[in-house]
Amino acid sequence: MKNAVKWQQQHMKGCSLEFKHPYPYMSPYTVGCRAFANIISTFVVDKKCQILDIAAGSGLLGIEMKKHGFENIDGLEPVEDMIKMQPYGIYDKLYREFIGNNNPSSIPTGSYDCVVVGAGICSGHIEADALPEIFRVVKPGGVITFNVGDYRFREKQFGLVLETMLQRYLENGVLETNKATYNLHVQL
Repeated sequence: MKNAVKWQQQHMKGCSLEFKHPYPYMSPYTVGCRAFANIISTFVVDKKCQILDIAAGSGLLGIEMKKHGFENIDGLEPVEDMIKMQPYGIYDKLYREFIGNNNPSSIPTGSYDCVVVGAGICSGHIEADALPEIFRVVKPGGVITFNVGDYRFREKQFGLVLETMLQRYLENGVLETNKATYNLHVQL
């Protein structure tokens, strides 16, 4: 985790409450968050809906969602060093806890209209076993959207486990999917 925190600190320099980046260069992570926020805004049109950003990290995805006009965003992030990098005012409420690996969340069932996970679902971070808990905190009819890099699917059969779990939910009629670029959008 220390390497991730150090890397993130390097790419958060200059971010402020005004959500401006003072350098002409933007890290690939920042560009990725911007692209992911664009995709989220195509599926979630109600800018006042309740959103939970899981694996909120330094708040970059939250910043980009605020730029799209989303007003009610909460975050979930267990790593204190990442939380310290979040600009003030990005998240209305912050859950400082893990999700998955048999860690039930303190978030009440059906609390959110939308849950987003930007690059957090992968081996060693949020494992596929967190899906039931992620689904639990979303309201019926709500939206879950996350992105997983192609290279993540080759890690310790992570992709196979994730794909198998999602396929089981689809076959049981729990999920309905749409594909958008290389991101999987799942609607309950």
